[in-house]
Amino acid sequence: MSSLSREALFTYLADEVLARQPAAIQAFLLRSAILAELEPGACDAILGLTTSATLLRALERRGLFLTATGAGRYRFHPLFHAFLQERARATLADWAGLHRRAAAYFQAAGADEQVLYHLLAIGDAASAARVLEDLAQRWLEHGRLITLLAWIGQLPEATLRAHPQLLLARGDAARLLARFEQALQAYAEAGQLYRARTDLAGQAQALRGQAQVYLDTVQPARAEEPLRQAFRLLRPAQCAERAAEARALLEATVRDTGAAMDERPTEAHREATMLLALICALQGESDAALRYARQGLALARQLGATLFEAVAHMRVGHALQVLAQPDASAANQHYLQAMALADALGIPRTKAESYMGLALLHGFNGDLAAAQAAVREGLAIVERSGDAWVAALLWTALGAVGAVGGAPETVAWLHEAHQRFQRGADTYGQVVVQLWLAIWYQRAGQPAQAAQHACAALALVHRHNYAGLLTATTLFGPRDRMMLVPVLLAGRSDARWSTVAQHLLAQGFSAIAADPAARTYHPGSTLRIQTFGPLRVWRGTAEIEPRAWQRRKAPQMLGLLLTHRHRWLLREQICEWLWPEEDAAGAATQFKVTLNALNTALEPARPPRTPPFYIRRQGGAYRFCPPDGAWLDVAEFEALIDAAQTHLAAGDLGAAQQGLATAVSLYRDDYLSEYVYEDWAREERERLRGCYLEAATTLAEVLARQNRLAEAIQMGEVILARDPCWEPAYSVLMRAYAHQGNRRQVVATYERCVRNLRTYLDVAPLPQTRRLYEVVMR
Repeated sequence: MSSLSREALFTYLADEVLARQPAAIQAFLLRSAILAELEPGACDAILGLTTSATLLRALERRGLFLTATGAGRYRFHPLFHAFLQERARATLADWAGLHRRAAAYFQAAGADEQVLYHLLAIGDAASAARVLEDLAQRWLEHGRLITLLAWIGQLPEATLRAHPQLLLARGDAARLLARFEQALQAYAEAGQLYRARTDLAGQAQALRGQAQVYLDTVQPARAEEPLRQAFRLLRPAQCAERAAEARALLEATVRDTGAAMDERPTEAHREATMLLALICALQGESDAALRYARQGLALARQLGATLFEAVAHMRVGHALQVLAQPDASAANQHYLQAMALADALGIPRTKAESYMGLALLHGFNGDLAAAQAAVREGLAIVERSGDAWVAALLWTALGAVGAVGGAPETVAWLHEAHQRFQRGADTYGQVVVQLWLAIWYQRAGQPAQAAQHACAALALVHRHNYAGLLTATTLFGPRDRMMLVPVLLAGRSDARWSTVAQHLLAQGFSAIAADPAARTYHPGSTLRIQTFGPLRVWRGTAEIEPRAWQRRKAPQMLGLLLTHRHRWLLREQICEWLWPEEDAAGAATQFKVTLNALNTALEPARPPRTPPFYIRRQGGAYRFCPPDGAWLDVAEFEALIDAAQTHLAAGDLGAAQQGLATAVSLYRDDYLSEYVYEDWAREERERLRGCYLEAATTLAEVLARQNRLAEAIQMGEVILARDPCWEPAYSVLMRAYAHQGNRRQVVATYERCVRNLRTYLDVAPLPQTRRLYEVVMR
């Protein structure tokens, strides 16, 4: 419509329509024109009326260009509405005030777009920008991208320059809509404004946005520099934790791109999940590492991105290594899959990280030769590709597994890694190297050098906030966390780092931190003890060999203390059980020599005149009671059964079944089976045997309730192989066979029960067993 036609139409509406209405109708028409939609409640509240419903019905009857949009809701015809708005703006003294009242009303009602409409109608762009800043993140998360861009587009350029956060939001919305050039322009403008304000966090956000555009458009090389700049900007002077900065940025990437995942898995989302998997493995957050790695693997497969599928396999392998219960076999398989994909693509440099993971995997599992071979292969690749960082990691992996395996070249390997990390200014790598040097010298019996490197490590940990390296199982840290305790104890003995070390001890090893007896000494490994079957003991991954006990009674003394681990035993009691044929003086001599042999076998590197860590003394009484650092199969067995009973009470059959299955698997044979004739072990052996039979029976019953009848039957047979007179097992078998409809096996099971009870015990089945048989047969 031309301006002349519009002017003529508006003149007609003024003279022939509006002027012919009663004064009350005219006033209502002009004042309600500020509203996009007419609803009686809103009109009453904003216009200060009580009769809006009546007036709206009157307008509708008069045919004043009103259209019903719902029950009691109306809109003016667009041209008539434009006429009324122009007239109202020119004639109403409270026109702006009405819009402000409308904005306040709709803000209270949560009608966000109405708030923006009324603020912009009176030209209050600054207030609209502030409202839009509050709305932007929520609209991005909910996918309201077009709406967000439309409202930002209505703001004047001067207002946007005062609110660069809205330029970031414009960039995010454009990027998620694949309008990449528009996104880059918005991020660049926001970055310039933030630089003028010296707002480091804002600059980092703008750089992250640019990096995400490059990742979305498969230009990872171009993304590297913006991310690096963002890391430098975000790093506070007193705490340069690069991994934490990267993680914050990447988690934001995953969150932002996740809103669009239903439509299209984005490159940025895939990249971020894979990098997060690595960062979490480096920081010791195993569950998060595995979750991100598996997400990355699924996304890579969905996108058909073979190269990134190879990377994801490596990250899954890393995560599996740092789990509380590592899965070495599965980790090895993922590394091999990654290498096979890299070979298929003809990109050998990708294999270097897999070789690094394999070196850690093999070395920490005792195969130092395989670890060295993997490092050689990896170094040959990175020397050709020039990847200095991965080369430093390969040397670190070699030094770490060398420290565990006692390789004489360990110090040289670690120094090579340290020099490379220094050249690259990588503080994370430097602290890892210092930790392993401290562990190496501690295990080599050189406490002064160990303390020197321990303090160097603590200085870096404190300065750069790498606490996870000393409190959790990390990719480059020891798999046995107890190897970290001597490092912290050495730091606690140094006045400079005493407070820091004590805080880290309390964070990762609370029992040791609170133990007065563990002030300066810890064996530096977990003592693992198997009591089901013959007694076997491991210091870390090395089993104590028979000759290391020195005295035949030393392991027997350990078995006795383990049997009575919940109480203190007097020396006289121990002597009476172990040397009943000796007189008091002879038994006391035997006790002293045997106890010394036992402590030496358990703690061969204990410094002179240092109290033992595992066997504690209280006056003339002794007890096996380390605060932490020991794993005992019988204690684990009982804890699993208790937890399973709790799960059963809560109706969680799945968790109960898993716990019971693990507990039953620990029972390899009867408790301390080589001491079958010792009176001190008999009562505990019978108690644990009963616990096992009850737990195994409960497991069989749970399996049957889960309709896993074949497994229930197999479990019942395992029980009867250990005790052919355990009647509850026969009951489980009869029920399971009945559910299978196998009447013949029901009869055979009951007859076997009768026969075995008569043969071994000369008794008949219990009445409840007979009744069950009769019920099942009916």
